[in-house]
Amino acid sequence: MTKKISLTTWIWFIYLSLVFISFLAILSSSVTLDLSRTHGISAFTKQIVIVILGTSIIIGLIKWGKTGVLFFYNTAEIGFYIVFALTIITAIMGKEANASKRYITLPVINMAVNTFELAKISTIIFLAKKLTEKYDNEQLRIKKLNMALIPVGIMFIAMTYNNLSTGGIFLITIYLMLWLVKLPKEVMKNVNRSLAIMVVLGALIIAARPHAIQRSGTWNSRIHKFLTNSYNETDQGLLCRVAIAKTGLIHFAPGKSSIKYLIPLSYTDYIYAIIAEETGLVALLIPILYLGLFIVIAKIAFRQKKPAYMIMILGFGIMITVQAFVHIFVNIGWMPETGQTLPFISLGGTSFMVDSAILGLILAIHKASLYDHTSEDTNPTKDTTTTNTDYQDIIIDSNII
Repeated sequence: MTKKISLTTWIWFIYLSLVFISFLAILSSSVTLDLSRTHGISAFTKQIVIVILGTSIIIGLIKWGKTGVLFFYNTAEIGFYIVFALTIITAIMGKEANASKRYITLPVINMAVNTFELAKISTIIFLAKKLTEKYDNEQLRIKKLNMALIPVGIMFIAMTYNNLSTGGIFLITIYLMLWLVKLPKEVMKNVNRSLAIMVVLGALIIAARPHAIQRSGTWNSRIHKFLTNSYNETDQGLLCRVAIAKTGLIHFAPGKSSIKYLIPLSYTDYIYAIIAEETGLVALLIPILYLGLFIVIAKIAFRQKKPAYMIMILGFGIMITVQAFVHIFVNIGWMPETGQTLPFISLGGTSFMVDSAILGLILAIHKASLYDHTSEDTNPTKDTTTTNTDYQDIIIDSNII
């Protein structure tokens, strides 16, 4: 009888597969970046260091186990409001990258941090806790949920103002989390109403004063080019499509990409096009790996007894998967150009560390839940009324996946 492969093993297999692809892709795509440097380590060396740090974060969180999970869960509100403040500061006076403010430099250590990446993980943990809390009456729950969603909405506006695609991924993740929970109709109506108002106001402002929003000109240009297919010869989106189209399905030539010399961000926002140009049909393995990762994460989520952990893990899975497919769709020409990295593959920094922390938390929660199940099996008289929460009070039918 063959032994069933554990979900933990599957996650490690997918993670290491993506990292291996990353090393090959960065080694090829970062040539122009290294040529432009006058000092410092190469991009490939930097990626090795980042992967080592990211893997250490995953292992560290697994070793920390249930204690670590409870730490992040219990400090969710404090962490969220700290990151909320940092996100607002970034939106107002942050360091610019690709014509948008995304980073702040931490004093003393002089390190640039993408606070929008921190915002995504902190918001997911914060909402997972808030959405599954129980209250004495429905009116109190509605009031508390409305109050919790206000800063989330403000954070969404701050992110979208500087980076439309990041705000979009944030919105999709949060909205799906809200949909997974049996929210009071009044709260969901408020969410939908607020979104409609923000969209209408944003459209009116851009139409009346095109330069009122710093990035509106870029948004309009990219959307117009995508809808009308009116790309210039030097546009990155067109170059990606040309590179992929001229490559045969059966093709394997690592390091032989020609497009990497023409696209400035070939090692981050357009790395999938480089991989597709150099490997042909092999590049199809990448979306399969991300789909497999989401399926494994969803299975881990629906094995949780605590609804908060279930929602948190699903939120993490949705965020990574949506970001991955936005990157892929942009590279193959199915979406307007936008700056999104490919998780665990693009040249990393804050994004790689945050994604690593996400995997570490998922595996730590999974490990803790396996221990709890084992404890119950060996001690059937143990009272589980405090942990075996009734999902039907809070969560929609788990058979959706």
